[in-house]
Amino acid sequence: MKKLLIGLILLLFSGTLAFAANPETFNITMVIRQVITISNTGDLDFGTLELIANTYTVNPTAGPHSAGAGAASATFTVQGENLAVADVSFVTNPITITDGTTVRSITMTLASATHTFNGAAQTLFVGGSVTLDATETTGSYTGTAQLQMVYQ
Repeated sequence: MKKLLIGLILLLFSGTLAFAANPETFNITMVIRQVITISNTGDLDFGTLELIANTYTVNPTAGPHSAGAGAASATFTVQGENLAVADVSFVTNPITITDGTTVRSITMTLASATHTFNGAAQTLFVGGSVTLDATETTGSYTGTAQLQMVYQ
């Protein structure tokens, strides 16, 4: 008797369990944008510095700079979708430069962390700052940095 009762209950519920919910509709959207192009047209140059304890700055604009003679901002030609806004940043910041023995830290700077494209090629400037403590080894220091832009 118990088996018959359990069987009837399962039979009753098996019909209700087989029903699926009604399908629900949803929308699909997509935005396609022009690829952002970045082309380096000038390197960040702190110029020639005297071995004096100080913080030296190259502004993220065309100037003026508090760094040494010949200092210049890095320059990039950038282009992207007209009126689109992109976040601008560095892959690593600060970065290090070296003369092969001694390592110095450079903090990279931008005029703005965002950029609005105007449909034409534009110039973007990158600056930086370095602090010398007057114990550095004299010589030529080099390093690399990477600029990136991503649409918001």
